[in-house]
Amino acid sequence: MDKETKNVSLEDVDTELYTSWMNDVLRIQDSNLELILNVIKRRYDVEVVVQDLSLLNEKFTGKVPLNDNLSVILEQLEKVSDIKFAIEEGRLIVRR
Repeated sequence: MDKETKNVSLEDVDTELYTSWMNDVLRIQDSNLELILNVIKRRYDVEVVVQDLSLLNEKFTGKVPLNDNLSVILEQLEKVSDIKFAIEEGRLIVRR
């Protein structure tokens, strides 16, 4: 609703973006790495260390299967970006 004009508009929404997590899939559309890392942190109970904070603004679109092993997810993210991930001493290290 537009408060100034008092017009109401309806838009089609891709509900899968908001419900895919119920099927152990994270569907992202032009989402930044910060969002993805927050999901990974909660889902896999891992501390995340980002060495270059500008990486948090990198954008991704696609589906991330959350029932996969964390290393599989990280490999997929590496394939579509120049970001590198490593598990060191129980922490997820993110670097360029």
